[in-house]
Amino acid sequence: MTEFVATRAWAKGANNISAKDRLPEGFVRHAVNLDPLPGGTLKLRAGYEQVYAGADVRGVLALGTKLLIADGTSLVEYDLLTSTSKVLRSIAGAGVFTGDVLNNTLYFCTTNECLEYDGTTVRPWGVPTASNQPVVTASGAGGLVEGYYQIALTLVDAWGREGGADKPLVIYAEQNSALTVAVPAPPAGYSTNVYVGSVNGGTLYLQNTVGTAATVNVGIVRDDTARCTTDMMRAPVPGTQVVAHNGVLVSAVGNYIQITRPMQSHLVDTARGFVQYSVAVNAVVSAGALFVSADKCYALTSPETD
Repeated sequence: MTEFVATRAWAKGANNISAKDRLPEGFVRHAVNLDPLPGGTLKLRAGYEQVYAGADVRGVLALGTKLLIADGTSLVEYDLLTSTSKVLRSIAGAGVFTGDVLNNTLYFCTTNECLEYDGTTVRPWGVPTASNQPVVTASGAGGLVEGYYQIALTLVDAWGREGGADKPLVIYAEQNSALTVAVPAPPAGYSTNVYVGSVNGGTLYLQNTVGTAATVNVGIVRDDTARCTTDMMRAPVPGTQVVAHNGVLVSAVGNYIQITRPMQSHLVDTARGFVQYSVAVNAVVSAGALFVSADKCYALTSPETD
């Protein structure tokens, strides 16, 4: 792009009334296809060229030198370095196509899906919740202390990301008995973590991980394993706008915004990870504070913290 050095400043704007040889200081008379820049320069206005001819393009998102194009029911990847394109997957053929970049990953929504793209692979943005509660019995011989025990399940995807847990089940066990947990089959590509709490305790510990429908017997509760930290968490739901803000992702969903967990972009806290308004949210902007336009314009500070 060619750059031109201006002969005078244009801080006062355009003036095409004065004679061209008597133009007051601080004005520019005539500029075609030029953009004024700080420092007294003029640069040719950026042009354009067609790089992709789509059939029904309704949106474009960028990650580095890659573009994701919503073209009808096709999600197309266009590489700016090689000028090549390929279809990555099918998506909804109409409606919203919005996203933003966080930690070198593009998180985006269609009408019915939340997805993420790392420059190579598109995968679900989020992990489903193990909503099928297990059947649990307390009987047989074991080493359990008499009292109440909590049990919860979570799903883990192929990339090791853990989904949310529903409110734990509570069951009473007699002295020297065992828990038998009937784990339902997880969705294809997922495994199931089985968590059990210590007697009368509120912290749940990982007891087993299974990849199919299985029966897990717990005669002694191990408390030296990973703790369940995703209780009442959920995967994000599709929104009409996605904005990265201070290490979290914010989505406008109807009359509220959902806010992902810091360092856990695939989870939303159902108790504290949202702010609700009286009317539909129509704009979200990150600029120091998080600005939300609904019935009024609101400035939220530190929405990513507890």
